[in-house]
Amino acid sequence: MTNKKFIKPVLIISTITLLIIGIIVTKNIAKAEQSGFSPESGVTSYIKSLYTTLQGLNYGFDTDDPDWGTYWNRIKTAA
Repeated sequence: MTNKKFIKPVLIISTITLLIIGIIVTKNIAKAEQSGFSPESGVTSYIKSLYTTLQGLNYGFDTDDPDWGTYWNRIKTAA
C-alpha cells in the first residue's frame, strides 16, 4: 500500500520551496528588461530568471492552455 496522504503534501511543499529558492537566488540578478523603445537596462527580470531556473531544472512546459506566454506558462506548469 502506497502512502498517498504523504505524497501530495510533499509535492506541494517541494514546489513552494523551489519557487521560494528561485526568487531568493534571482533577487539580486534582476530589476527590469527592455520593453518597446526603452533603453537596454542590462539586467534580467525576475520572471525571466525564474523561467531560466525552472527550464534548467526541467520543470514545467513552455506551452499550456490557456496560453499565458512562454515565461508564465513555464512558471504555472512547474507549480
